[in-house]
Amino acid sequence: MVPSTIQDVSLVKQLLRIGDDKAINTIKKLAATMSDAPSLLGKLLFIAERILNVQNVASLHLVSLLPYCPSIVADLQRNMLERCYCDYVTHEIEHNNMQQVPMAAAAALRLDEAHAKLRFDGFVLQRIKQLEQKSAKEATVQAEHDEELDKEHLDFVARSGELPKADLHAY
Repeated sequence: MVPSTIQDVSLVKQLLRIGDDKAINTIKKLAATMSDAPSLLGKLLFIAERILNVQNVASLHLVSLLPYCPSIVADLQRNMLERCYCDYVTHEIEHNNMQQVPMAAAAALRLDEAHAKLRFDGFVLQRIKQLEQKSAKEATVQAEHDEELDKEHLDFVARSGELPKADLHAY
């Protein structure tokens, strides 16, 4: 589950001029085929909550199809939202060096601006700490490697106090 999934489904809904009523009927039919797959039902609910008007989401009654109480479903949906946004931001920071809050992704996920900014700032700080730890570890490894190289290049006399073998076998 990524923000682009929500954006793509919304775009298809818009391009095909599918209204909320038709979308609700289609989602209900699809949900009926998933009665033994709560994980898929949860994802369907997640997408539906983001592509339909807020007033129309309640008419879906998907929560009642899940084998959990409504408070657990709400927690699962909130966790999915957090994980989706977290994965997206982490990927964008690592691969595209993103430096601004991805508001389009937050909007697609219906994540409020303040929460999106707070989470983004947390990810950036976490990434900075990871890079600092990685850099410190690499510096330590390099220093140990340099120290080993220095020991290998020391003259035998300097290490043991004995004459080098080449001098002992000289004629």
